Amino acid sequence: MKKSSRLVSGLVALHVLLGAAACSGTSASSDSSTEAVRSITPNEALADFDQIAESFRSLYGARKRKEARYAFKFEDVVTQYRAQVAAGKSEAERIGAMKEFLGVFRDAHISLSFDLIADKAHAFRLPFGVAPVESAYLVYDAGSDPAMAAVKRGDELVSIDGVPAAELAATFDKYTQVENPLSTKHFSAARLTTRSIYMSQGITAGKKANVVFKKPDGSLVTVTPAWAELAHLLPKLAPPTGTGTHALQYASVEAFDVIREELGSLGARTPFFMTPEAKAALGVTDEVKPSAAALTKFGVTDAQAQAVGYYATTYTHGGKKILLLRLPDYEPQDIESAYNYVRALLDEQQPLVDGLVFDNSHNPGGIGVFAVALVSLLSSRPGNGFVEQVHADRKWISMFASAAAQAQSQNDPSAPSLSAWAHLVDDAYSAEKPLSAPISMGLTTDGTLQPDDKVSWTKPAILLSDELSVSCGDIVPLLAKANGLATLFGETTMGGGGNVEQVATLTNTQGALSISRGLNTVFDPTGAYPDAAFIEDNGVAPDVHYSHTVADFRAGYVGYVNAFSDELVRKMGAH
Repeated sequence: MKKSSRLVSGLVALHVLLGAAACSGTSASSDSSTEAVRSITPNEALADFDQIAESFRSLYGARKRKEARYAFKFEDVVTQYRAQVAAGKSEAERIGAMKEFLGVFRDAHISLSFDLIADKAHAFRLPFGVAPVESAYLVYDAGSDPAMAAVKRGDELVSIDGVPAAELAATFDKYTQVENPLSTKHFSAARLTTRSIYMSQGITAGKKANVVFKKPDGSLVTVTPAWAELAHLLPKLAPPTGTGTHALQYASVEAFDVIREELGSLGARTPFFMTPEAKAALGVTDEVKPSAAALTKFGVTDAQAQAVGYYATTYTHGGKKILLLRLPDYEPQDIESAYNYVRALLDEQQPLVDGLVFDNSHNPGGIGVFAVALVSLLSSRPGNGFVEQVHADRKWISMFASAAAQAQSQNDPSAPSLSAWAHLVDDAYSAEKPLSAPISMGLTTDGTLQPDDKVSWTKPAILLSDELSVSCGDIVPLLAKANGLATLFGETTMGGGGNVEQVATLTNTQGALSISRGLNTVFDPTGAYPDAAFIEDNGVAPDVHYSHTVADFRAGYVGYVNAFSDELVRKMGAH
């Protein structure tokens, strides 16, 4: 079967498994169009919390794993935080207790988001953004507020209202904690300047904050920007929904927003490190795109190519010509066109360059089968693919059985496999096991990773990943590393290892609860799946570790781009 046909077949089978599961987030908007929305009562808050707890009992794929790994008893934690919800004096405190409960599980896929908050609840934002680098919090976006005129990108945040930045950030860790401490620091850094209702005590609209920054020369500057209130009616800020419905491997709402915010000054499409300084150091001037002939070869129209528009460029380093390709996420609007666009680009550029940099950094994830398909383009031989142990429950049984019936009605050859998966989950469910046996959730039903039938990258490759690579952003480096397809360069990934699904809309707050429904890893033909093999809680460690420094950040990441380029050139010499 041709690869493009196999891709379509795999997607048809998997699209029907889940309803639309894309995460939604929040952002500021104009004044609320609602009036006097009252706060939820203690009983309403408890009812919503009970919904959350029951969703975890019945559907959360990693619950038993988390209990064992972090040495807690689920029901004890439920009792503890239920009492905290009951004791809350306001909607903010009650929702804050729910958020703390979710933080116990250290899961990058768990999120609880709201489209509407009560009039007595308030969220605020300061007009700048910071990111953690080494032990500092550096400004990546100074905004346009006149009060921030003295602050520039690269300045270090010292304190807000007299509280040191690191000390203040640590107070937010409990709300969205993941096992990777570097990832947690990014979440908490975002909360230094954006305060949800449960983190806004003592803040009022227009109140000025006393903010101290340290310049690169060591001098201090104090500014007094005002807190701006976020709207009470909050429009969804969601990842693209793609075509149809998918089994998504996407980050939580919070992770998605943090990743996109830190890319805000350049745009998610462009690598965060492709600054003017880095471009000058590498000699980058123009982007590269597949030619009209290359697009035609793979059936991509000009309009489709314009819509895909992945960032790619070439540059020369150490006497070698290098192709750099960035995937900002793995959920394109048109899956087939995006896949064929990348095929056309790699096919055309491979004879013209000496190596590849595949940028998977700052990546919130997307659709598992699409991510796996892209990895297969880096392979010239069969390897081990992507599998998931799904939570043993009737929801999964029903979804697989329904998918099998639909596939059979369309004469799709995946029907027997889908039916077999339903039986695998049923076996675990009937035996009261928490998880099924590993199920191949990639492009093949036997757990293998098969190379593309037309495009196989055979030259040296570097894959960039970091602590903000999560979900499919974990899966791609996992498969590349396990199959020896590229050298991983950077930091350990966030460690979000399961598909995400919205499992509940809370009755009273109408909050959207999303959780992961399984645990995923790379297929092992021996059947051995130790704890360390799974993405969840572990992430994917790089082959070559690189930590950003304050000096590198301020110099426009020139040190970083030279370092990964040097590594690729060394790999070329050994190839």
